[in-house]
Amino acid sequence: MTEMTKKYIKKQCLKHDLYSTPELNTILYLHYQGFEKIENLDEYTEIKCLFIQNNAISIIENLDKCKNLRNIVIEHNMLNKITGLESLTELDGLNVGHNYINKISGLKNCTKLQNLNLEHNRVSTVEHVQGLLECPSITTLNLTSNNINDAKVLDIIYKLPNLRVLYLKDNPILKTITNYRKNTIYHCKKLKYLDDRPIFDDERRLVNAWYKNGREGEKLERIKMNNEKRLKTEERLQKFQEMLERGRNSRISEENENDSSNSSSGKDEEKKTNNLNMDFIVNDEIVPMLDSDINDCKNSDIGEDKEIIIIKDRRNNNVVDDDDDDVLKDKIIYNNDNGQIFNNVSKNYIKKTIDTETLTDNNDNGYFNNSTLPPIRKRINIRPILIEEIEELD
Repeated sequence: MTEMTKKYIKKQCLKHDLYSTPELNTILYLHYQGFEKIENLDEYTEIKCLFIQNNAISIIENLDKCKNLRNIVIEHNMLNKITGLESLTELDGLNVGHNYINKISGLKNCTKLQNLNLEHNRVSTVEHVQGLLECPSITTLNLTSNNINDAKVLDIIYKLPNLRVLYLKDNPILKTITNYRKNTIYHCKKLKYLDDRPIFDDERRLVNAWYKNGREGEKLERIKMNNEKRLKTEERLQKFQEMLERGRNSRISEENENDSSNSSSGKDEEKKTNNLNMDFIVNDEIVPMLDSDINDCKNSDIGEDKEIIIIKDRRNNNVVDDDDDDVLKDKIIYNNDNGQIFNNVSKNYIKKTIDTETLTDNNDNGYFNNSTLPPIRKRINIRPILIEEIEELD
């Protein structure tokens, strides 16, 4: 067997990337080393977790200087009782599973102990579990695979005021006691998990009804719960429908407001465009125009029988589309070759016009019916300019 010397402990610290200075360590790994005795830990005053499982230790001792210990894992050893914890007042978790403990004791000073694992030990009678009452702070208790065959053990467990998790699987008592789960849930008011599944509020309600009025009370309570769930579902559905209705009403209101706003802005635009004329700036630059401004193409100032229409790109007085050259030779047709106006057009073509018979207004809103024009490739964006700018081009 291996002796737990200071040198060996330091070696284990370095192996697990811990500090060689004992008091700097807050965790210590001494598992699977074959130790028979706990010793030489006086310098490790700051450790909070001690992992010493899978050794051959028969007694818990020599931990008086480790007063900051919060968790001890000492399972799979040779313990037959719980001792040596008197100075560990900060202890929160103790795992002594897979040992030979037949009596729970030595927990009186562990006032903060919450998790106690005693699975696979030799606890069997009510006398063996009396020590649990010395530690009312326990919230999680694991007594799986012991030899508990005394129903009075449950009476001791029921007295733990803070118990929330309980494991009693694989004990003989569960084969003999009737309604074990219901009785345990009823007596342990804070219990949230029992053996293999959690305890929900619905199950606790049914258990309380069963304990007070038997199976008939449980049946009535189940009907009541189903009705409550149905009413809650209907209430949620009603709220959802109301939300949808509010959304629809809100959208309708917004649409009405937008229609009113568009109507008023349309009138303002009509007044504004009376002072605008559709034409092009000729100064050796490409001038892209906004597509929405095509609505303003119509201009009555040019003449009652004339219309300014959109320019087609000419380079050196040549029409881009050769097929249209004869038709467009003396007319200002718009550029739809690539969506931009090439302003190297001769000035004498800028004020050319075309009869309204060729280009007609189709809806009195400034749109033109281009069905009478020669084939075009693509619309171009154009910008309206002031009438004064046209005069400067003459």
